[in-house]
Amino acid sequence: MLRVWVLLLFVGFGGMAYAQHGNEHQPAQEDHGSAKQDSHEKKFDLTSAALEHVANANAIHIFGDLYLHLPAILYAPGHGWSTFLTSKFDAHHHGNGAKAIDHYVMKHGSIMRIQDESFPYGEVAISGFEEGELEKDGKKVEVVYALANGNKYLLDKKSTVDGGMLGGAITSYYDFSISKAVFTMFLVGLILFFLLRKAAKGYATRAGMAPKGLQSFFEPLILLIRDDIAIPFIGKDKYEQFFPFLLSLFFVILGLNLFGGLPLAGNVTGNLSFTLVLAVITALYVNFKGNKHYWSHIFWMPDVPALVKIFI
Repeated sequence: MLRVWVLLLFVGFGGMAYAQHGNEHQPAQEDHGSAKQDSHEKKFDLTSAALEHVANANAIHIFGDLYLHLPAILYAPGHGWSTFLTSKFDAHHHGNGAKAIDHYVMKHGSIMRIQDESFPYGEVAISGFEEGELEKDGKKVEVVYALANGNKYLLDKKSTVDGGMLGGAITSYYDFSISKAVFTMFLVGLILFFLLRKAAKGYATRAGMAPKGLQSFFEPLILLIRDDIAIPFIGKDKYEQFFPFLLSLFFVILGLNLFGGLPLAGNVTGNLSFTLVLAVITALYVNFKGNKHYWSHIFWMPDVPALVKIFI
């Protein structure tokens, strides 16, 4: 029965994905019998569809103009906090909002901010967006304008603390919103919690008995991590103190990767920030747990000539 439900789930999500992109790219039908279809027919853009799926948007596109709206939590120095649901942007095709809220707009599902302080606060109708280029520090950079009241207003992207390495910078606002990726992490975390808790209860109530149900699903995965990763690399007498951390990493990454393949889910593991956080947590955990033997292999490797150790 579980297999049937999983099959229906994937068929349902697949149908929504088709509805989400299929109707948008149908050729325009002419009402006049003698008229010919011209070059205005839209073709399916695979790149745009893929980027729309993996983008860490502030709203989840279901199909057509239907969105699952998420909380927007925004801060602009000198103007304070703004909190509201992204439904206030009145998003339509490709997540482009038809309204500006306190200088904030939504383009392709992501929140941006109008730089011009002369732009009115509150709700203002937006007629569209326009992309362009500006010269900055001798280089051409791509920019986006919001169109309103016959004028165009330069937009700021959200602040990112990356030192400019990834093209980010500190801008006029900070975005602490519950994005598509954050929502996916919360959802997958809750699902894993309930599934693993149910499997653990099964072991507690069926001690000494053959695994059943969720136990049968999780046990081979747990044994795989223990027998093929933990024991061979850490040792049979030391692996247990690292085993919970290894299992947590494995199931979080597995759950997010599986869930991220669904059309409505966020691409969490494809986000460099998520990978960075996992790397920092792992480095801290391993280094704090490291003993004298571990540190000697890091800084003064045994059985290696002293001159080579210095270079290493």
